[in-house]
Amino acid sequence: MNYILYTNSKLHKIGYIADYPCSFCKRESETKQHFFYDCSYSISFWKDFEFFYLSLTKQQINLNLKDILIGLLTPELPLPNYLLLIGKIYLWSCRRNKELPSIRGFKSSQIKV
Repeated sequence: MNYILYTNSKLHKIGYIADYPCSFCKRESETKQHFFYDCSYSISFWKDFEFFYLSLTKQQINLNLKDILIGLLTPELPLPNYLLLIGKIYLWSCRRNKELPSIRGFKSSQIKV
């Protein structure tokens, strides 16, 4: 993700856009960390995601920045890493479609879980 995702902050740095606020909250600079983890909309999405995962598997997960950006670094947990990847794709598609993320949207998105 380091050089592939062009957040508004990076697009501003290269002169592609004039302003660089977060696509969701419009209050902070849209860096990868802010977009995927610190934005109030992302925080809400990941909290709902943790509850969704608990209802799906009966296992509790508590995601931190590393987990969301890199994944869970244990070989016996392919399902949460798969769902994390789908969650990040969903957030990026919300950005592209100018929609706010929600767990309801995640469940009903074209990205099937």
